[in-house]
Amino acid sequence: LADLDQRLDRLEWHDSPLKDLQGLLASLAVQQLPDAPLAALRPAIDHFFALPDVPSIVEQLQQVTVADSHDWALTTASLMQTRSPLAMAVTLQMLRRGRHLPLEQCFALELHLDRQWFARGDLIEGVRALLIDKDKTPRWNPPTLQALEADHVESFFRDFDKNGN
Repeated sequence: LADLDQRLDRLEWHDSPLKDLQGLLASLAVQQLPDAPLAALRPAIDHFFALPDVPSIVEQLQQVTVADSHDWALTTASLMQTRSPLAMAVTLQMLRRGRHLPLEQCFALELHLDRQWFARGDLIEGVRALLIDKDKTPRWNPPTLQALEADHVESFFRDFDKNGN
């Protein structure tokens, strides 16, 4: 895009600006996009994120020794340990439930969970740590993956399930 921007600034326009623009775009176009960076990791991603819960996912990612996915796995596990354990667990559950719901119900579930985040989730704490105090040290509830309780995660879905959704 930067190259396109510079070349547009220097482009000599003629009687047919559309042809001038098409010529410039054609000179910058590529016939084939590079491989997606995560494509080679897809089998590993599918394997790890099919594990039963977030603590299992992180634990298994930390134990990867296969050279092709070692760096990715450790980086991913490290990043996940900085995020809200509750948010990750609820999101994983939402994605798994949503897989079997019609689109309208997926939107309803997202709306239901959005309300939950404001009422009793870690959203406000994340905003405080990143934008308000800017200390970048959120105090998640629960603070660790080990302290995460399955019943707490399920409680985010109870009213949604109870109302026949």
